[in-house]
Amino acid sequence: MAADDAARAAYRAQKEALQALLALTGEERAAALAALAARDAALARIVEARLAAAGEPEPANDREREAAPPSIARYRVHGEIGRGGMGRVWLAQRADDADAQKLAIKQVRADLSDAETQRRFEAERRILSRLDHPHIVPLVDAGRDADGRPFLVTPYVEGTTIDAYADAHALDVRARVALVRDVVAALAHAHEHLIVHRDLKPANVLVDTTGRVRLLDFGIAKMLDAATEPTAAGHSLMTLRYAAPEQIAGDRLGVGCDLYAAGVLLYELLAGHSPYAQHREPAALIHAIANTPAPPLPRRDRRGERLPRDLAAIVEKLLRKRPEERYRSAESLADELDRWLAGQPVQALAGERGYRAQRWLRRRWPWVAAAAILLGLGIFHTVRLDRQLAVTQRERDKANAIAEFFYSLFKDAAPKAARDGEITARALLDVGDARLDALERESKSPQAVAALMVEVARARNHLGQPARTVDLGERAAAILRREDAPVALADALRAAAVGHYKLDHKREYLERSREALAVLEGAGATDDKLYAGLLGNVGLAHFMLGEYDAAWRYADRTVALAGEKLPEGRSAYVNALANAGGMAMVAGDQARAYRLLEVAEREARLIEPRAPDQELFVARNLAAVARESGKLDEARERYDTLVAGSRAFHGEGHADLISALMGRGETALAQARHDDAARDLDDARAQGARAYPAGHGQLLDIDGLRAFVLLERGDLAAARALLEANATARAGEAIVEAQPRLEAVALARTRCASASNEEMKAAFAGLEAAKNISAWQKAMAQRWRDACVPNPLPRARLGERAG
Repeated sequence: MAADDAARAAYRAQKEALQALLALTGEERAAALAALAARDAALARIVEARLAAAGEPEPANDREREAAPPSIARYRVHGEIGRGGMGRVWLAQRADDADAQKLAIKQVRADLSDAETQRRFEAERRILSRLDHPHIVPLVDAGRDADGRPFLVTPYVEGTTIDAYADAHALDVRARVALVRDVVAALAHAHEHLIVHRDLKPANVLVDTTGRVRLLDFGIAKMLDAATEPTAAGHSLMTLRYAAPEQIAGDRLGVGCDLYAAGVLLYELLAGHSPYAQHREPAALIHAIANTPAPPLPRRDRRGERLPRDLAAIVEKLLRKRPEERYRSAESLADELDRWLAGQPVQALAGERGYRAQRWLRRRWPWVAAAAILLGLGIFHTVRLDRQLAVTQRERDKANAIAEFFYSLFKDAAPKAARDGEITARALLDVGDARLDALERESKSPQAVAALMVEVARARNHLGQPARTVDLGERAAAILRREDAPVALADALRAAAVGHYKLDHKREYLERSREALAVLEGAGATDDKLYAGLLGNVGLAHFMLGEYDAAWRYADRTVALAGEKLPEGRSAYVNALANAGGMAMVAGDQARAYRLLEVAEREARLIEPRAPDQELFVARNLAAVARESGKLDEARERYDTLVAGSRAFHGEGHADLISALMGRGETALAQARHDDAARDLDDARAQGARAYPAGHGQLLDIDGLRAFVLLERGDLAAARALLEANATARAGEAIVEAQPRLEAVALARTRCASASNEEMKAAFAGLEAAKNISAWQKAMAQRWRDACVPNPLPRARLGERAG
């Protein structure tokens, strides 16, 4: 009986190993075979002989390539989107249309229908049903199709692998570490539920379109509370490059193998290559993983950014050969990465300095500890009490100052006007200016006065008074630079930065936002709610200056960080998504812009209490994306709703209403509805002249669009006057946006009767270099070119590559 059991076990092991290898090709198959040989040489020889006898047939998944999709009554299956060693993955949606969410259906392959594979598939279902974490793709449904084959359903994640995402967005070191920290958080959740992933690698970590990390594929995961270990074939399904030494050896596995894989993943994201990149052959790679210490991180990443020593120490600890020498758990690793991200000392270097002093203290620790505790308790109690009293007093001073100031606004105003509502908020703030100046001179609590200035700056900004916003923010920052109040200083700088943004002071907007960010980072206050917003401001400023790579690094970090603060930080999340969507629109990536803004629109509606200002901000960007995507009727409808909403909420003369009118006018121009375009653009120009100083970028853009309308109507002289004035005002600026380049083509069109065609050719060449020209702008520019350059060659048309 024992002999029969042994024979059955041997046959089963051979079958499983053969099936696993048949699912692979090329180097993957060679690597898996080498790993199997390192654990069980006899089994490897038998399987290799069977492969040779079969002529190394094509993998089973190639034979199944044309197989029909699964038939599941409650789902509509659209097509195959992936396949692996065990199964295939299909894109689907619910058949009843009750939920338009895209889903992924994973199904075991038809040729792997044996009991062991079915057991593994069922194990994956049980594992996913135990997990509920924002960074883990959840199980939605499970069952069997019409043919009785099991399937799993999860949400379909639109995104890219973590390494591709980091490279595509040129993420800096800090942002890459933050991504891995989210992966580790997902692992910690799995480990908490006694589940080890065992196949952590870039292909199993996606970053979705909002910048959120999503861990997937628990196909070879293991339950730590399972009664038995999986069979040898389960180990052969691992990815050799990310396998821990104990996986190579076939030892019993714990959470340490996931931590090791996290170390390899972090190493690759930082260094740009595998720690074992020099080992090409599977046998050499196996030997290196099992026996050779991993090389240290290089001093700089491939972009030239310095890799700090404490970060290298974390990676080195993760890649140690013995599991017990790594971190105790994923949770302790997450804490370590949090310490590094916050600029605090890391545990990986805790014992590097002061070794002799530590030894001396260890021998005499009872006496030293007793004395230190007594002294420390006394000092701590005194210092803490003093600090609490100081903080309490400062907060009381702030509250009293703000309350007294706003009371004085009504007290100093004419009583009848205040009582009958005849005085406006703007007039009330004007009444309070003298009072604010007096407080700055006389108050004994500078922080309270600065806090008051920041609050008034917010009110001025809300009323569309950017110059006053800048003045108050700068004055508050000047006061707080002399105080020990980093968060308050960062808030004041943020207020000044917002005013500079509204005034189109791009460089000042970047400088103030960057200074505020540095203040929070220097104080270790990166968990403050201001931090994510300031990251977004820095990214937007870089974008306005044409520094796109830097802009996306900050924007992606902002979206990811703000998304972690849901639901409390929903307002910041909406702003981050809306800004990123606007950036994508200007960069010409309308599909990405739509995705980001649709999420922002949905999230904005969930804010409690309602935030109409944010809803209108998102609506403005969505209307612009519709126009730039060529959906002009949709854009017109969105702008009609937006202008009405902004006029009711913001009122005449507000920057947001001016922007909405300008957008609707531009949409009318795109539709060749020139009278409507002129009406909206003239209205925007009149209101903008009252809101902005001469030469403001918004006024220049409006005048450029007005010139386009005049040119399309045939009034070349009036168009030329506006365009020449704009060209003079923009002289010396770095032109990175589409409109100034389009204005150059328009100006050449107005002068082509008296000037050389070379001016038009030069202007057109500049427009061709732009990446964010929409279809209607291309068509309009081509008309102007054709009117100036007789018989243009077809290949010279805008947007076509010369052959």
